[in-house]
Amino acid sequence: MLSHQHKTPINKCLSLRSKLKYMIQTGFPYKNPLGSSSMEEIVDVTVDGNTIKVRKGASIQEVLEKLRVKYDGQLLVGLKIAKEQLMLETTSYAVETSKGTFILEIEKDNLKLWREILSNIKSLQVRWISSRDIGLGTFTISLKPRLEAREWEPWDVVVSAEGLEVDNTHIIIVRSRHSMTYALPQGLEKLGRISRGRGVISKLKVGDEILSIKPVITSKQLSKMATKLSVKDRITEPMEILTKIKVKLLDKSPIGAEHFMSAIDVNGLIISDSYSTFVRSDTLRRLSIPLESQARRLRGSVTVRVDGGNKGAIYIYKEACPSSPHHSVVGYVEAGMELLDLAEPGDKISVETEPRRLSLLGLTQAEASEILSIYGITHERIGSTRDEDIVVDQEPKLTFHIIKEGRVKTHGLPQSKILKVKLYYEQAPKTVWYFKALTGLLTHKVGKLKVYFADPMIGFVLFEGNKDLAGTLLPENTPKDKVKRLTIGVTNMSKKFVGLIGIRLTDSSEYGPTGEDFAGTNLIGEVVNGIEALKGVREGSTIYIMEA
Repeated sequence: MLSHQHKTPINKCLSLRSKLKYMIQTGFPYKNPLGSSSMEEIVDVTVDGNTIKVRKGASIQEVLEKLRVKYDGQLLVGLKIAKEQLMLETTSYAVETSKGTFILEIEKDNLKLWREILSNIKSLQVRWISSRDIGLGTFTISLKPRLEAREWEPWDVVVSAEGLEVDNTHIIIVRSRHSMTYALPQGLEKLGRISRGRGVISKLKVGDEILSIKPVITSKQLSKMATKLSVKDRITEPMEILTKIKVKLLDKSPIGAEHFMSAIDVNGLIISDSYSTFVRSDTLRRLSIPLESQARRLRGSVTVRVDGGNKGAIYIYKEACPSSPHHSVVGYVEAGMELLDLAEPGDKISVETEPRRLSLLGLTQAEASEILSIYGITHERIGSTRDEDIVVDQEPKLTFHIIKEGRVKTHGLPQSKILKVKLYYEQAPKTVWYFKALTGLLTHKVGKLKVYFADPMIGFVLFEGNKDLAGTLLPENTPKDKVKRLTIGVTNMSKKFVGLIGIRLTDSSEYGPTGEDFAGTNLIGEVVNGIEALKGVREGSTIYIMEA
């Protein structure tokens, strides 16, 4: 009886100690559905590079909440096999040089020796170039070299200890078919071949440096280790979870980089199509972007199509492709490519960019000052400069130009002077797209309209359109009985002035907001606030607008 009375408190004490230890290690409330207090139920989970300890059975939702990772319906991918293991198994290596990158494909039987050789390489540069081969050196090997003569094929890669000296070893790239004697390490004949980027090799000169040699995980390998996740899924083993991609943008493509940041600003990267070579997002398709940077498209390259039916569309490459005058390279994915490997049409991918976009439109002057101070950017307020006034324009307009100049000027307006509109996305999707593209609302939180004609006597205000952008604007959401005051309309292609925009100032049972009959009018929205902005407008006036 005494023994039993003592045993119970001790077990309770141990159980409490175990629970406390568990909660300290994981940060989760103690849950043990199996009735066991074993610490083996704790596993390591990495989310976007941050590792925490998690109990088996915890939901993905719990893990994200613990790390304060925002989930808004974006694609989640889990890597069930350690990436480090795949890197040990891969036969593809990216060799980055001062002239570009090429891919070295190692023969599978040579992987163990190659990893040993790679660990001994501290630095490499081009030592010689001949019509037969290129030598990259030098480094030391532990294997005894032996002379061997044989015929070599173009793009073969061998390791040779010149003069049979192990501390004078080179990686040799064969350029033409020839017979040659090389001092090959014991047990290693041909190391591998150059599979991609051969044009880079032809640009190399003596003295050019090899900047890095890194393993490449192919999309085929990744497909075996990666799987789509739901926030309801449970943790059953150690794993890596990806919630976003990280994109490094290029300062030599300032317009294209801003275009990309605009495309992902609100809803992330929306996948329109997915192929074996790339994924495409059509969020800003049809907008014109200049060719700023033509370069070879590597795995992870982010480009904008500059012409054709898909101009303005965003492409991210899963496999390397040659450079193209139709694509401007704007950046590179630095992390999270596995999300793109598994992405399907309709998926939404969260994106983090470097740098962060510095579009201040739609913020208050105070909010703009706060953001700019974080980045050490000088802020000059013009127009309405009170803290609560809204930024409707900025100079410079592009993020990279702001960073370069270290200063930005923001033009403010009182909220009452900004037209607030509600748009009919479901009833008139194509005409709403045109309206947002024309005004700038497609890429910014504040848009603007230029007054074409205004006369209080005619009952509506007309704004300039763009026939080329309007294109074949088919009839869509045409009026039926009456057009109410403050309704916004666009003239469709059945009329001469296609693309013209108008706002009705009075009700009408005969004419739309642009003065056309009902058949020639597409209704796209209504003014819900800021009607004061229309008072006293005349031809050439600029009206600033925001979505309510």
